[in-house]
Amino acid sequence: MKLILLILFSSLLFSASLEEGVLAYRDGNYTKALKTFEVLAKNDNADAQYNLGVMYLYAKGVEPDTKKAYKWFLKSAENNNTIAQYMVGYMLENGMGVKQDLKKAFQFYEKASKNQHAKALYSVGTFYERGDIVKKDLDKAKELYKKAAAKGSVAAAFKIGKLLEQENEIDQAIQWYKALIKINYIPAKEALEALCKTNRQYCEEKQ
Repeated sequence: MKLILLILFSSLLFSASLEEGVLAYRDGNYTKALKTFEVLAKNDNADAQYNLGVMYLYAKGVEPDTKKAYKWFLKSAENNNTIAQYMVGYMLENGMGVKQDLKKAFQFYEKASKNQHAKALYSVGTFYERGDIVKKDLDKAKELYKKAAAKGSVAAAFKIGKLLEQENEIDQAIQWYKALIKINYIPAKEALEALCKTNRQYCEEKQ
C-alpha cells in the first residue's frame, strides 16, 4: 500500500510540476518554465521534452538552437508524443538542426498520422503526391488530404481542389475552392479565378 501511495504521489507531483511549467511559460516566466521542464524532461516526461523543444526552436528564454530543439523533440517523439513526432519529421524534411533525411522524415510523419495528426496526414500526402521516398500515388495523396481536411487542415482542402482540377473534375474542384473562399482563404480565390479564365462558360453555368 505504501508503495502504491508513493507511486501515486510521484505521478501527481510530476503532473503538477508540468502544469506549473506550462503556466509559467504562458505568463512569460521562461526561466521558471525552462527549469521546470528540464527537471521533468530528464525524468523522461514526453510533454516536458516537447516543451523544451519548443523553447529552443522559438527562442523563448533561451538562445535559438535548432539542434537542441531537434534533440528534445526526438526524445519526446521516442516517448510517443504525437506532436513531437510531427516536429521531428518536419525538421528532418527541412534540415533544421539535423541533416536533411526525407526517409526518416516520412517515417516520423507516418507515426504521427496514425494518431490522426492533421499536419502529419497532410505531410504524408505531399510525399505521395510528389513521389518522394514512396511511389507516386495521387489517389493515396487525395485520401490523406481528405482526412487532414476533416481534421481542419485548410492547406489539405486546397490540395484536394488542385488535384481535382488536374483530374479535370472541375465541378468538384470549384466546390472545394468555394468552401475555402467562405473562410477567406485567398489562394482558393486566386485558384478559382484562374480556373474560370480557362473554363469561363463552365464557371458561368455553375454560378
